[in-house]
Amino acid sequence: MNTDSLAQVQRRLWRLIAWPEGVRAALDQERDGEVSEERDGERSEAAAPLASIVKSDARLAAEDRLDVYANAYFYRIHDVLAEDFPSLVALFGEDGFHDLVTSYLAVFPSRHPSLRHIGGRLAEFVDEHPAGESFRQRFAFAGDLARYEAATEDVFDAADATPATRDDLAAVAPEDWAGLPLRLVPSVRILRLGWPVHEVRHAVRDGQPIPTLGDAPVPLALCLWREDERVVSREVAPDECSALEAASRGVSFGALCEQIANDRGENEAPLQAAGWLAGWIDAGLVLALEPTA
Repeated sequence: MNTDSLAQVQRRLWRLIAWPEGVRAALDQERDGEVSEERDGERSEAAAPLASIVKSDARLAAEDRLDVYANAYFYRIHDVLAEDFPSLVALFGEDGFHDLVTSYLAVFPSRHPSLRHIGGRLAEFVDEHPAGESFRQRFAFAGDLARYEAATEDVFDAADATPATRDDLAAVAPEDWAGLPLRLVPSVRILRLGWPVHEVRHAVRDGQPIPTLGDAPVPLALCLWREDERVVSREVAPDECSALEAASRGVSFGALCEQIANDRGENEAPLQAAGWLAGWIDAGLVLALEPTA
């Protein structure tokens, strides 16, 4: 077998194993010539009989033998997603979450070598994709909950960093304040949501009933970060949220004051910016204070 044919076999086996509806459905798609470029990134090669590359025996045909691997593949992904999105499991129930995973993988199959990223588009699927409509009809806040739980995983896995201190703040010379670049530690995430889904996550974590979130969305913003190996969050006002988003982009203190001045006026802006900065430092959100040269 030459290298090209081996690569083709490898791609085909991966496609058959990863097909969300199972090996038989994937083989039917091959026979009907309906393999989609959008779903697996490439057209299927002219497919040889499966038995020519997977050996059958008296107990299992080639298709059934490969299906063993396909089931293991799906349930491994299912278990990873259940670990990453425990509140969605509690919300939809085991059977409903199974349906959610199946529908999600049919649209967004795994593309990354690590399963760490497998749930990265789950919120997008629930909120925007036609196949996610039944799930968002059941719970309008499900997309926000997926977004919050994904962010929680990102916060927990973010790189360690040494935060700035009040002493660092006091050491900044007055003439350096305007050019002071603000940077946040890697674990900080700022979310703009329509529902207080953190209440759902906290209830599930504490073994409490899932709260009722109301019938209509109410915009809110959350700041999440890691503190002593645990993820914490707090609600922030819209203007502070905008300031945190600016700080996450590495703006200078002077630029932050200009942004605040547009809403609060030039006289109040420096004091408000300094107050927020002090609070962020106390919470361990600020990475470093290094005046520009």
